[in-house]
Amino acid sequence: MPEKKKKAKEKISLLISFLDEENDEILQNIEHELLSLNKQENTILKQLLGDIENPEILNKVNNIVALNNFKFSETELFHWLSSSEKNLYELLTIIAEIEYPDLNGASLKLHYDKMLRDIWASIPAESSSLDVAKLLKFYLITTQKFKLAPPDSVSVKHIMINDVLNTRETNKIFLNIFFLGIARGLGIPITPLMIDGLLIMAFENKKPYTISFIDNKYLFFIDSTTLSPYPEAKLREKFSIKEEEELPVSPFSDVEIVLTLLNYLGSFYLQNKKELISDKIKSLIELIAGN
Repeated sequence: MPEKKKKAKEKISLLISFLDEENDEILQNIEHELLSLNKQENTILKQLLGDIENPEILNKVNNIVALNNFKFSETELFHWLSSSEKNLYELLTIIAEIEYPDLNGASLKLHYDKMLRDIWASIPAESSSLDVAKLLKFYLITTQKFKLAPPDSVSVKHIMINDVLNTRETNKIFLNIFFLGIARGLGIPITPLMIDGLLIMAFENKKPYTISFIDNKYLFFIDSTTLSPYPEAKLREKFSIKEEEELPVSPFSDVEIVLTLLNYLGSFYLQNKKELISDKIKSLIELIAGN
């Protein structure tokens, strides 16, 4: 074992040994030290869980490990929110690390990048916007066999990118965000919108897909359940919007995407009585929404 890691392990073991201290001030200082560990040190703390025999101390250390892991994900999330180019794959990985702190992000990235290359290679030159949208759907639904879980099925695995790439089963929230991430990664101008409280996707009238005789902002829309493209007329019919009226759509921002994922995750943890993390997620949601 490298000397640096050995010393870190000795230091952390010593801190754990003081967790049965009856002096509140000393105990608070010990807990503060453990809650200040970096990512590598927290991994050592997690490895030492098997050596703890006292159930009360074991539970306490488990909570500290979980809180530290959440702190690391929170830091990465704020870094993502402040970045100029927001890669949705990276966001989904950060969200997955809340549940799986030891996630192998590099392996997932290789898988994701291969998907981007495969889709790009399947798009013929001079393809129309409609052709591109249909190819995206074909690749995800037919080739990769992504499918929606039953409507009454609620699982944290449905929004964990590693689980979804493994099982190909997800929910509508993740499917749409993943679809948007693929489109963004390929430079395809598909954007998320809200209408009447519902998430929809639109293919923007942008180069190289601009149609000269149409000056609409959006060429067509994409169904959030089937990923099938459909015309604006169908959207107007669904929401009873007259042809002369402006479409009452608003952008669905990256911040709103983050809040949607966190709300789902927080609700899941609350339902499964993981109040410690659900409370942290609630505080994080309030912080992001308030900025």
